[in-house]
Amino acid sequence: MLFWASNLAAGRKRHSSKKHTIEDMNPNERRPGISAGTIIGWCVLAAGIGQVPVIVAGLLTARVLPQAGLLLLLLGLPSGLLLFLGGLGLIYRQFAGYYCVYLATFFAGIGGFKSPYVPFIKRFINFGPGTEDLFLALNLLLVAVLAFEHWGRLRNLELSKQKTHRTWLVALMALGLCSVSIGRAMIHREKGDKTRAAELPVVGTALQDFQTSGKLAYVSVETRFPRGISSVFSGTSTQTAVLALAEANHLKRMDDPAAHKKFLPQVRAWKLNDTVFPSKFSPDDWYYVGRLKTMPKVVIELVYRNADGKFTAQIFGVTGPS
Repeated sequence: MLFWASNLAAGRKRHSSKKHTIEDMNPNERRPGISAGTIIGWCVLAAGIGQVPVIVAGLLTARVLPQAGLLLLLLGLPSGLLLFLGGLGLIYRQFAGYYCVYLATFFAGIGGFKSPYVPFIKRFINFGPGTEDLFLALNLLLVAVLAFEHWGRLRNLELSKQKTHRTWLVALMALGLCSVSIGRAMIHREKGDKTRAAELPVVGTALQDFQTSGKLAYVSVETRFPRGISSVFSGTSTQTAVLALAEANHLKRMDDPAAHKKFLPQVRAWKLNDTVFPSKFSPDDWYYVGRLKTMPKVVIELVYRNADGKFTAQIFGVTGPS
């Protein structure tokens, strides 16, 4: 009896040792249940697929404005690829998936990846350009959850591999947080009112001859590397002043109703107050698009409402060397 019990205990010990060895050799093997990393992996995969419209827009824009198109591609293609691979890696429990998500979150875009990993949150939360900071904070929170899970799974590796992975993990976290902090410092957001177009941030010198009446409401996002601007401003003007602006900058008037639907996308994306920044115009109103004469890499779209003289303009582009 004692001999049988001793053999049984030895067999269990061998079985336990063998199981532990298998886990050490296969740290990427799926475990029962759904992990936090797997759930986040599906979210990241969806975010990667969501970059496809940005990539397509970059390809289309590159035909007309190579600099702006290249900027869109640089913002969309690397991040989209990293997120796609990272999402698949997390779903299939591969360590490479963690690293792809870290790289995309920290280094894709200026100051980090600002499109949300949480699905459908854009439908419910949007308070202008500052919404990006909230989405980035949520993404960093999910990365913290991934890093905690990643650190725990490293216990299944050999000691030498544990040290290597943990060194890379700590280094990426430190460099990533530095990148996000520096990148955020290079983005300047501003909104308010001005009395003249010449006082608008960055592009005021290019619009100093544009005559308006009353206050100009504006929202702008300026990046210092590359040196760029994305801005929306609105106010009241006259037909004569709008025609003078269009002639001075060689703006093209668009009369095709199909083209009108593509105007002022930033106003809709930021969901700005329609009473302050009108976005609904009739087919008989004036739609202009072109580049600023003194800033040839900056595109301006302007829609002027003949009924009351209200206009809304959108500006986007690179203002100078980075």
